[in-house]
Amino acid sequence: MKISLRDWLKVIAGPGGRVPLFTGMARASLFKVAQLSGGTLLLSPLRGASRVSLGRALGTASIRREGNKVIFRFQSLVPHWQTQERSPGVSPTAPWQSLPAAANVFTVRFKDIFKFPDLEFKKKILKVNP
Repeated sequence: MKISLRDWLKVIAGPGGRVPLFTGMARASLFKVAQLSGGTLLLSPLRGASRVSLGRALGTASIRREGNKVIFRFQSLVPHWQTQERSPGVSPTAPWQSLPAAANVFTVRFKDIFKFPDLEFKKKILKVNP
């Protein structure tokens, strides 16, 4: 599981990852995923004041088992993550489409390691009001 999570994290925030690093806020919301996976997360802001501590507070991640299911849950309440993830033209890097890309990599790795049948991802989008 940790290997699959590290691959998930690399797609989103690794070198060349889909979530760019400016103030560190969006990537910092991935901190708990890095802890769960034993992976690393680059959080040195490239522009402006650091917003790493705020981003860390706005991200959650957990893994749990329910019977024969393993449930991984990640949530980022960073407001601009929602916009950048899906909306073209918002910035030069948008849309990130990081979560679908990461889910794809996670699925391939998980199935390869554990030889499981097809995994099903359920998408839940929460809207954050500024």
